[in-house]
Amino acid sequence: MRNIIIVVITLLTSILTIAKAQDAPGTDKISYRPAINAGKYYPANPDSLRQYIYAKLDTTSKSVVETEILGIVVPHAAYRYSGWVAARTYKNIIGKKYDAIIIIAPSHFLPFRGASVFNGDGYATPIGTAEIDKELAKSIAAGHEIISYSDLGHTANDTLKEHSIEVQLPFLQIVQPNTPIVPILAGSQDEISNDALMRAIVKAVKQSGKKVLIIASADLSHFHSLSESRKFDIPALETFSNYDYYKLEQNFLDGIYESCGGGPIVTMLKAVEQLGGSMATPLIYSTSASSPDIEGDTSRVVGYFSGMVVKIQKLKPFYFPEYNSEEVKDLLESARFGVRSKIISDSTRQVYFILRNLSMKKGAFVALKKDGKLRGLMGSRFSSLPLLFSVESAAKDAAAADPRFPPVTAEEIDSLEYEISILSRFQRALDTSEIAIGNNGLFITNGTKRGLLLPEVATENHLNKLRFLQLIGKEAGLGPDAFSRPDVLLYYFETKLIREDSLD
Repeated sequence: MRNIIIVVITLLTSILTIAKAQDAPGTDKISYRPAINAGKYYPANPDSLRQYIYAKLDTTSKSVVETEILGIVVPHAAYRYSGWVAARTYKNIIGKKYDAIIIIAPSHFLPFRGASVFNGDGYATPIGTAEIDKELAKSIAAGHEIISYSDLGHTANDTLKEHSIEVQLPFLQIVQPNTPIVPILAGSQDEISNDALMRAIVKAVKQSGKKVLIIASADLSHFHSLSESRKFDIPALETFSNYDYYKLEQNFLDGIYESCGGGPIVTMLKAVEQLGGSMATPLIYSTSASSPDIEGDTSRVVGYFSGMVVKIQKLKPFYFPEYNSEEVKDLLESARFGVRSKIISDSTRQVYFILRNLSMKKGAFVALKKDGKLRGLMGSRFSSLPLLFSVESAAKDAAAADPRFPPVTAEEIDSLEYEISILSRFQRALDTSEIAIGNNGLFITNGTKRGLLLPEVATENHLNKLRFLQLIGKEAGLGPDAFSRPDVLLYYFETKLIREDSLD
């Protein structure tokens, strides 16, 4: 009988221990997420794990940019594939002081709407426990209805072995010891979900007054040949470098770029910008084929990159080069050729050399005017083509595809005037005071409803800011008050205007 009692007590003790480790949030009990991927994604032995991380940090270089780092991008594959790439980013935050670190990562195994902010007390690794900043975590989770304060996706068991947050922690425990974390899993990565999480993070961080680092846990293209992977990844890195998160997001959603964590990258870029970030810098790009820890297979690779976002006070949010007279002539000629080729012969031209500023991939609109009146206006928000060809394409559409006007006739071509608007990247507007009438155009979106107005619409029609904001909502079919709705995304941008008199 005594033996039976002992067995019962032992079983009860085991059950209570398991319950304590996985207790539901909202109680006063302690719950830690176990290191379920130790031994698979990284060494399970604490000494071996430390030695690996120190060795990778020792053999990588540190960026020469000695400034405030507000956000980073780090791969989340097994260390043997991407640990050396991750080390490049983590070395740059050694010695930096943060009150908390927010980690945004994709949910690989459990799809769900929105995001899940971990409601436990910590994430365990073989090195120790990364404690949660519960105050900041709760504040972020309260920021939007599709963000939950829960263990959704974080739960560790035989079928749910999410690694995208866990693999970041041993590095953080070495380079940022004792800094509390906020682990966030993104269950959906559409533009509404990304933006909702961004706004919740920005609001919570500003209210807390804390200095935070935001980590985007993400890999790039998956399982292409080495040459094919570069076709996806290099343009994505170029867009990241331009801080063009809108183009980055749209191309991730359209499959033009690939990323296991594209949403976290976009969310981090947008949030960090609202918190003072101004320049995005890729530190290293590579693939699983180049890892020093394995024998690489170039036929089926995964792309990885390390990057950071820094705060530079005097850096302007929009950038345009100074187009010289030869470049202006080429742009205007490209617009004229676009109209002629579309209306007369629908031909294309071969260009063997493009001046540097005209090779930049920027969106453009072309306005055709006749006797001072608009005859057609079309263009693109962003482009994967060199500017010279973006202008040509916009001119073709303005001549034949603007639904407000009949196609241009051959007899009209010689009487047309051309006005080219080159677009900057889009910047998310959380506060309409950021928008300057005369300088900024507007773009608004909600699902399939979108509207864009160039800056000159406000000046030519003598609109104040409120009327300009109301007009963009009407143009998108969202109503005049759409700009103030939380489910509607408002962006602003600048343009560089190229006209015939630009040559004077």
